[in-house]
Amino acid sequence: MESILLIAEKAALLPAFKESIQKVFPCGVITDQPGLTGFAVQIKGANRLYVDYYGTSLSVILGWTEDELALIAHHFPAGFHLYNIHYRSLETIKKVIIEVAASQKILIDNDFGTFLTANSFVSMLMRNPHWDWRNDNPRV
Repeated sequence: MESILLIAEKAALLPAFKESIQKVFPCGVITDQPGLTGFAVQIKGANRLYVDYYGTSLSVILGWTEDELALIAHHFPAGFHLYNIHYRSLETIKKVIIEVAASQKILIDNDFGTFLTANSFVSMLMRNPHWDWRNDNPRV
């Protein structure tokens, strides 16, 4: 599974994310993850998402650049909260991002070298619907 990181100013967005995902995938089955702060979404067959709240403590180990940290500080001067979405299907996560970005002020780190505001990320998706960001900056 791949993952994408959402950076937001609010700590209580899991219910909003559930609602957004349910709008995109009305037949998806959402299950809270026992003992964890998050939920799983079974969409179809082996296509699923895992959404987790990571809190505020990961900035040091994520390897963000000074520019990325400055962007976070600019957008969220009072502090930020991290949400991670693990996904199997690129098309599935694209739909989720478009819906979530419409309702929340967030930054997106796609774990492949792209770090943008949600609006800019969605604009890139709209301009190039077949964008496979996994090929943009291959991991070493």
